Amino acid sequence: TIKTRYVAGSQQLLRADRETVAEVAPSTADDIVRLAAAAIADCKVAVLSDYAKGVLTPGAIAGIVAAARAAGKTVIVDPKGSDFGRYRGAQLLTPNRRELAEATGLATDTHDAIVVAARHLIATLGAEAVLCTRGPEGMTLVTGTGETHHLAAAAHEVFEFPIALKQNHDVRKKDIQLRAFQHPSTVPVDPAGGVDEAVALVEDGPV
Repeated sequence: TIKTRYVAGSQQLLRADRETVAEVAPSTADDIVRLAAAAIADCKVAVLSDYAKGVLTPGAIAGIVAAARAAGKTVIVDPKGSDFGRYRGAQLLTPNRRELAEATGLATDTHDAIVVAARHLIATLGAEAVLCTRGPEGMTLVTGTGETHHLAAAAHEVFEFPIALKQNHDVRKKDIQLRAFQHPSTVPVDPAGGVDEAVALVEDGPV
């Protein structure tokens, strides 16, 4: 991927990407699994952030999930596409409302509908929980034990969004999702601070 950023002063105005979404070669996927497995050894959580850009192939996903589970680590997947079967083995899936609808073929237009679709996904994949992000409306956490939590969001204006801030925002979003999965009643609306768990993040897409 070649990224071209257009900047005025310290503010990024836009970014143009030229990329290919072809899957990486099997040997490259094997290298990704090997490197991820090595990183997982020092972490408590493995996060797979799938952008369908060809890095997280089905084989790479299966290998990383297997390595993480064998090491006793929690696996969180930020999924993409309509076939969530390739994420089997992950404990927590974090689709948005549209992705949840596409993956299950069910409506997600209301809180109750989201819960039904999430429970269907949990039953189908054997996951421990689904955390559906609802944009400005917040998130809905549904667990395999029957718990449901609707978490509100608080909007705030951001004028500049430089690269470093975006990277911190992406990691903090994973932190919120992790804490929502572990302790849903303790997640603040606008949390401050950094990640409170060591995370091995495998991201398939632009930064």
